[in-house]
Amino acid sequence: DGPAQRPVRHLDVALHPTNDLVLSGYYPFDVSPDGKRIVFSAISHANDTGTLIANPIVLARIDSRDLYIADLETGDHRKLSGTEGGATPFCSHAGEWVGFVAGSELRRISVEGGSPLKVSDFHTARHGFLTGAVWTPDDRILFSSYYESALFQVSISGGTVKPLTVPTEGQQHK
Repeated sequence: DGPAQRPVRHLDVALHPTNDLVLSGYYPFDVSPDGKRIVFSAISHANDTGTLIANPIVLARIDSRDLYIADLETGDHRKLSGTEGGATPFCSHAGEWVGFVAGSELRRISVEGGSPLKVSDFHTARHGFLTGAVWTPDDRILFSSYYESALFQVSISGGTVKPLTVPTEGQQHK
C-alpha cells in the first residue's frame, strides 16, 4: 500500500488584524512540522517611513522586519520580540524553536519568546541572503545561500559554519 498520505491543506492566513504587513525576504515563512503554526517575516507599514515596497524581495527597510507566529487552529498571532531585522525563518524539527538571520548572524529563538541566541556569524556580504535552511533532528542547521554554490552546516549550539558539500565547477547545490 505504501506510506500513508498526508491530506493537502489550503491556508488563508490573515497576517495581522490591525496593520498591513508585507511578507519580506527570499523565503519569508515556514510552517511548523505539526502544521499548527506558521512563522513569517514581515514589514509593518504602520512603522515604516513611507517607503513604497513594490517587491518584498527587494527590502527597503531591513531593520523594520520582525518575525511573527500565527496559530493556524485559533487564528491568534503575535510578534516574536527580539527578532528585529529577522528574515528567512525556519522551524526546528520538533517545532519548538525558530531559526532566522538578523544583522550578520544566524540566530534561534523559542516559539514561546525570550531572547534570541546566536548560532553563528552569517555575513551577507560573503554569503548573500539565506535561500533555504533546515533544522535536523541531530540539531544541525543545513543551509544554502545566494552567493555560495555549496551547502553548509552548523551546530545549533554554535560554532563554525562548515561546508556540507563541495560542488565541482559549474555546479550549484541548493
